[in-house]
Amino acid sequence: MRNPFRRQVEAPAPSLRDRADTLRASLSRRDVTLGAAVVAAVPLPVMAAPVAADHPDAELIALWQRWEEARRIERAALARWDTIPNARDLIDTPEALSVQPDDDALGIANLADVTHDGRLWYCVGNPGSRHRASVLREPRRRNRIRPPVPSDNLPTNAWAVVSGEPWPEAQARADAIVAAWDWYEAETARLNEASGHDAAEREWQACDGELGIAEDDIMNTQARNLAGLTIKARIAHEQDARGDRVSTDLLFEIVRGLVALDTPTA
Repeated sequence: MRNPFRRQVEAPAPSLRDRADTLRASLSRRDVTLGAAVVAAVPLPVMAAPVAADHPDAELIALWQRWEEARRIERAALARWDTIPNARDLIDTPEALSVQPDDDALGIANLADVTHDGRLWYCVGNPGSRHRASVLREPRRRNRIRPPVPSDNLPTNAWAVVSGEPWPEAQARADAIVAAWDWYEAETARLNEASGHDAAEREWQACDGELGIAEDDIMNTQARNLAGLTIKARIAHEQDARGDRVSTDLLFEIVRGLVALDTPTA
């Protein structure tokens, strides 16, 4: 059976891989965002030449040039990563990870996840992960109902429920699922490391971190005239285009700055 997932996410919070996928998608829609309209209305001056040291926004312009270079490097790293196939797309998913006819009777089928094409499989995850099927790493037990005995101190017409009885059949199936998952994860990790896929991913993550630092520096530097405000608007545009939450403080700073520029001084 072919692999039903391209990537696995251990937690609901967006991961760097999610960010990379979002960035890939955003590259084709940048011209239709609100930010694009802002930038079109206030075009950024050409900044290839050195900026005079006494320019009011010399610091921001230098930071913008640094940001553009960081983005160029980050995009190149992402492109290199994309040229190396993920092993998850190349190897077959173990059959043991698919839901079997007897799994419902063993109390396991409800732990399966639905893939993008509607199939069911067990995404176990690493120990301590939040996947529903991660509980398969724990001992499989079932409740046993029996009549009360004198030591229960219960009425004679009562029933006592005794929990925690080992369930060998369910345990065997759970062990097979976990073993298949651990092999699958180890094999994809081995292949991705050998192919350079993971090294390319780590390179992109480092470049993305540098881009984030450059972006934070721009956001934390005060704009003093239209050139600086336009740089801030471009950063807001980038945040929106890649699907990030645009900083409210950044938007308010742009608005306040534009109003101040249009307000006559006393």
